[in-house]
Amino acid sequence: MGVFSIRFLFASTIAIIFIGNKINHQLEKYGVFSKFNWDTNKPDISCESIGVKEMSNSEDLQMGKHNLIFISVGDLHNIMGHGTDKAENGGVFVYDMNGAAGKLPIKLEVNNFPEGHKLFVHGLYISNSTDRLYAVNHQGHADTIEVFSVTYSPSCISFDTFTCPPVSLTHTKTIASPLFINFGMNDVAEGKVTDNGGELYTTRWLYSPLPQGGKKDPNNTLQEKLWDLQNTYIALSETRLPSNLVRCWWGKDEEAKCEDATVHQFVAPNGITTTPDRSFVFVSDPTAQELVVLKRQSNGQLVHHVTHKLPYAVDNLDYDAYDGSIVAGGMPVLWKTVLKVTGLGDPNVPGSILRITNDDWGRIQFDNEFLHNGDIMTGSVSMGLRRRSSETTKVRFVLGSPFSRGILVCDRV
Repeated sequence: MGVFSIRFLFASTIAIIFIGNKINHQLEKYGVFSKFNWDTNKPDISCESIGVKEMSNSEDLQMGKHNLIFISVGDLHNIMGHGTDKAENGGVFVYDMNGAAGKLPIKLEVNNFPEGHKLFVHGLYISNSTDRLYAVNHQGHADTIEVFSVTYSPSCISFDTFTCPPVSLTHTKTIASPLFINFGMNDVAEGKVTDNGGELYTTRWLYSPLPQGGKKDPNNTLQEKLWDLQNTYIALSETRLPSNLVRCWWGKDEEAKCEDATVHQFVAPNGITTTPDRSFVFVSDPTAQELVVLKRQSNGQLVHHVTHKLPYAVDNLDYDAYDGSIVAGGMPVLWKTVLKVTGLGDPNVPGSILRITNDDWGRIQFDNEFLHNGDIMTGSVSMGLRRRSSETTKVRFVLGSPFSRGILVCDRV
């Protein structure tokens, strides 16, 4: 064998190994080889879907006071495909984590909501320090952030039912910005708040907007169709781009101002949460399979602190002040989620609750608190929460999904 042939064979072997490793990495990342011990198959777990009639989906779950879970509802799969005119009404629901397993969530009425505004909620943030609720709202023609004051009525909460509305929401502010793109804003978290004003951070998971009639509207222009393809390409190719994390702030009786929150670049930032003192901000980047930790500066800007690789993609986040961990809704078999999102298939999509614990956020550990195989809730888990056991209560898991009606409630019996 000549020198050229040996070199060609060597180079070909290296190329095959390199390409093979790349393919294997992608297959592993998308969960093709994943094997899990699904909790929904275990005899000590009892699950049921509740609120199926009342709720078109359950994108985000946030734990408020009195063991009440706030749930965002926005018929997301439908509005992104066909626009808000053909969607079910959205809104904010609450569920009693300590109530009977089959106790239904109820929809909250909103006081002082602007006339003519629609409310199709994507991400939520409940602040238990300021009693404010923040909601990413897809109105159809534009995305906005809605801010509400929260008033609790714990006397309305009984074990089997709500005797009256347990929470009252009063709309206080609508935030709009040229940095918000249509259907492109995802989640929101509270920043530093004073008596005279406020601050928030919001993630933009799409690079290009979706048309008002949704991406399946037959009247979409060629440019609008190309925008949708561009969003898909950026996510699958893991292209990192600027300007997809936004900071907004406002003073008393002032319109909000918004700016890019950081120079750090993401692929498609999704869930966001903060520490109680607002010194750290955490962002999930699902297609990159990352949890990004950012540190807030005195001027409100965020600087990169550390990036952690996760065992699989996660969606929404919630900071657990009880032990300083982060709870995330997980997508352990990502390829099925991709088929569901793109409309190329309709598989039962597994999901999880992933708890992330830390050592000053320099090192982290993972714990699969709950894994469901997709048989009961046929959509990826966007968020999940756990009630801790006590002498009088069992461990309970509550899971939400952008694609499934209602919520999934599972008790360990």
